[in-house]
Amino acid sequence: MMYDGYGDRGISPEWGLYKDERHQEQDSHDLGGDGWETPKLWMFNPANQDWQNHFTAVHKDFLDVYDFDGLQMDSLGGRGSRRFDYWGNELELDQTYAPFLEQLERRLNTRVIFNPVGSYGLQQVLNSGVYDSIYVEVWPGDNKDYLSLKQTLDRIYSVTKGERGSVIGAYMDYNVMKGEPFNLPGILYTNAMLAAAGGSHLELGDTGMLSNEYYPGNSLRISKELEKRVRNYYSFMVAYENFLRGPGLLEVAAKTWVGGKQTSKDARLGEVYSFTKEKGDQTIVQLLNYEGAVSSAWVDSRGAQSAPAVKRDVEMAQSVDRRPSHVYVMSPDYGEGIMQEVEFTYENGQVRFILPYLEYWDMVVICFS
Repeated sequence: MMYDGYGDRGISPEWGLYKDERHQEQDSHDLGGDGWETPKLWMFNPANQDWQNHFTAVHKDFLDVYDFDGLQMDSLGGRGSRRFDYWGNELELDQTYAPFLEQLERRLNTRVIFNPVGSYGLQQVLNSGVYDSIYVEVWPGDNKDYLSLKQTLDRIYSVTKGERGSVIGAYMDYNVMKGEPFNLPGILYTNAMLAAAGGSHLELGDTGMLSNEYYPGNSLRISKELEKRVRNYYSFMVAYENFLRGPGLLEVAAKTWVGGKQTSKDARLGEVYSFTKEKGDQTIVQLLNYEGAVSSAWVDSRGAQSAPAVKRDVEMAQSVDRRPSHVYVMSPDYGEGIMQEVEFTYENGQVRFILPYLEYWDMVVICFS
């Protein structure tokens, strides 16, 4: 993308991306009402060799001067209708990203992270192997609910096998009035799902937590309680990274009961959702509590999500294929996230024990060694 007057910089309109077959209307991204320095950004064809050469040369100059570790490149996702090159050839934009990234990485000899917004082009990028980590910016039009966040991370893991990290950009409380605090329940539900599913939430910008895609912005406030809770979640993700992400995790079909009720497998409202993974001689169960939530929409656009109904000292049962040796329970919401061993019974293919506390998210590790 380029600002107005790009012809003065030696850039040809023949390199552009167009909405019509006669190159009368170049595609652009309108910024008019957002207070940016320019009203729009003009879009160019990622498959055009001249545009690739220009883009590469500019970034080579940049990297020669500034010792950055690599490049983070962006996109605008699917354009919603047909797009063409200057000569009227229709383009499938998602097919153009990976070849561009491949030559960029090769010619600049640097690491590249690319953002296939809304997962548009994600599969092609995954298949190319050109990524230092996977970063995807999600929007409610493509990822409507909590479960869809996990499905995106599962899709990434199926290719990377956990050899690369997965980061999800998801902007919360998008339509909350400026100056108001972020809604704590909405933030923690989303963070819990992303972390439990093996991802990280890109939610902090230059000056605070992000409520939109403008990273220097700080239009909403972070309460002291939310700041503390988010720190606890980050510490939990680091302390138990081997249970949450990385190679060797395999999701398996298993039955789970909390308080005598079988957990849901689709993250429906009013129930506890669970999924189970195995790693070596350990079974890892993630519990996410949606009892009390009023919406399954992760974005919580108006900051109206409600807190879950807390469960204390409730019995949990898990189907297993043999007698465990140890059972551990941990949560970023309880006891500073410290792992707690619990007593259990085993009978007829089920292990039973007491969950001390379930608010948003608990993790259970069942060991068989």
